[in-house]
Amino acid sequence: MAATALALYKNAAASWDAPCFEVDTMLIKIASLACTLCLAAVSASSSTRAPLVRLDDATVIGFTEGTSTSFLGIPFAQPPVGKLRLQLPQPVARYSGIINATTFGNQCIQQITAQPIFPASLPPEIPPFVATLAELVDVPQSEDCLNINVIVPAGTRPGDSLPVAAWIYGGGFQVGSNAVRPGAVIVNRSIELGTPVIYVSMNYRLNAFGFLGGSEIQKAGLGNLGLHDQREALRWVQKHISAFGGDPSKVTIWGQSAGSHSVALQMITNGGDTEGLFRAGWMESGSAPPTGSILKLQPTFDYIVSETG
Repeated sequence: MAATALALYKNAAASWDAPCFEVDTMLIKIASLACTLCLAAVSASSSTRAPLVRLDDATVIGFTEGTSTSFLGIPFAQPPVGKLRLQLPQPVARYSGIINATTFGNQCIQQITAQPIFPASLPPEIPPFVATLAELVDVPQSEDCLNINVIVPAGTRPGDSLPVAAWIYGGGFQVGSNAVRPGAVIVNRSIELGTPVIYVSMNYRLNAFGFLGGSEIQKAGLGNLGLHDQREALRWVQKHISAFGGDPSKVTIWGQSAGSHSVALQMITNGGDTEGLFRAGWMESGSAPPTGSILKLQPTFDYIVSETG
């Protein structure tokens, strides 16, 4: 638009054979038009500018839709692959560069069979239903799946100190994804109610990648890696949520089914030591389940070793 104004100015200057007072009038009109065009350009740029958040040395790019702004698929831990496969989650040392957070990150590897993973006492309709959860979202599966979504009311800034609802998905600890629940709906509703919140949802490793058992796993202290992933995500929230306008002292963890079990387990693990990562828990359909010994899964461990070498 500024180029348009400059072209108008040049065209006018080239034809200035008029008296001085007419030239002055023309200059005023062109200057006025140039200012109008430049202001319009600035306004358009401001209204379409992508929302940005600074994490360490990185710029995180999100998107705004309606009354909520989303930052999706942000890595909260190093990829659990290679030497970090079947190991405790390791935090990202420091963010740098540009993080495109406009699409969901990978979901964790999903269980593809419903037969050996569910108790025989369950109604026969349950295993097929849970198995279909992995098909609800069109998101790639990968071992590199430890990412987190943050959805905030549009216009939220650091220092707004909004409460945080951290969602943990269900799926029998076998399937599931942080892309299943429409977090923007919850944020938008909180705005309508006059009590805006920030919605967070994390991925965690599933099935054998996250809950492998056996004596070898017990000796290495590597049981329940999926629960460790959840806790690492909550540590990330404590460290970074203020950059998104959240209050780290007002985090409520929230889950359904296996996510509800997870909430209960996070509340009672290590003798109830929450590390100050959350102040409350909200459980939908499930409390801490009686799990028994990790050694019960030795046959599963042996089978996987025999099949993978």
